Amino acid sequence: MMILRSSPPSPFGRKVKLALGILGLESDVAIEKADPTDAADTLRKQNPIGKIPTLIVEDGTVLYDSPVILEYLDHRAGGGKIVRKEASARFAALTLQALCDGILDAGILLVYEGRGGRPRCTCRSGPIIRPER
Repeated sequence: MMILRSSPPSPFGRKVKLALGILGLESDVAIEKADPTDAADTLRKQNPIGKIPTLIVEDGTVLYDSPVILEYLDHRAGGGKIVRKEASARFAALTLQALCDGILDAGILLVYEGRGGRPRCTCRSGPIIRPER
């Protein structure tokens, strides 16, 4: 069984969960909560970027970044079900996905800034804090 490491508030995790439903793969995946802000979470051992979503397939291969995970799931379900195989339609859909992901990233930054803190991420060596401008 595959394992999806995600968090309920993650829009990128929700995107992957939606794809699982569309592709009929929900029963092939166990969803495990991940907290990218918790240095003790095993997420950083599974994904060097320390971000969600992260998909661990049955053979132990780890996939991260929602576009990569969607490509894998679509391939696993036979291909061409989420993103068409025909070149012009495929690249139009991938370009739209990149735009939507950029909008989601901007929204996440607004949430972080609205909480009164600076956007922060953590790597294996410790926290990385964006410098003040």
